[in-house]
Amino acid sequence: MASVGAAAGAKPLSVTTLLLAAVAVLGTVAAEVDVLERRLPDMLTGSLSLAVAGIGILAMLQNSEPLQRMVVAATVTLGAAGLILLVAPAAIGWGDLKLAPSLAAATATISWTCFMNAAGLSAVLLFATASADFLRRRDASLVPYGPSLVGAASIALGLSTTG
Repeated sequence: MASVGAAAGAKPLSVTTLLLAAVAVLGTVAAEVDVLERRLPDMLTGSLSLAVAGIGILAMLQNSEPLQRMVVAATVTLGAAGLILLVAPAAIGWGDLKLAPSLAAATATISWTCFMNAAGLSAVLLFATASADFLRRRDASLVPYGPSLVGAASIALGLSTTG
């Protein structure tokens, strides 16, 4: 099978492409569930965490720097989300607390710029989502973070594949 791919001129998948695929597939399903059910199931957040960790280990085989960025970004994001959950439990859910570090690790694997782009874009998308939700419902309903987080990470990773 590998010889067929080589004969056809197929290139091996890059770490960025693998991360984008994992976030796009697992993250999109998680975001959809978050919108419909207002929760992020452990099966989806856990699967995404395992996929990102596995891809991070593959990246480490080439260079240890991506793994270091992954660990730092995931730890800082988990700490920040955990602090928000502790201080304002109604502001963030447990599923978001489990999803955010995986997405942070995925984007940081590529570069700090990719991570920062995803973080900034997620804030913009979340604000837009919360504003639209407020205009539509006019109540203090829980806004799903999943779509904003996944969308921002997907866009940041997608931009990394082109540049």
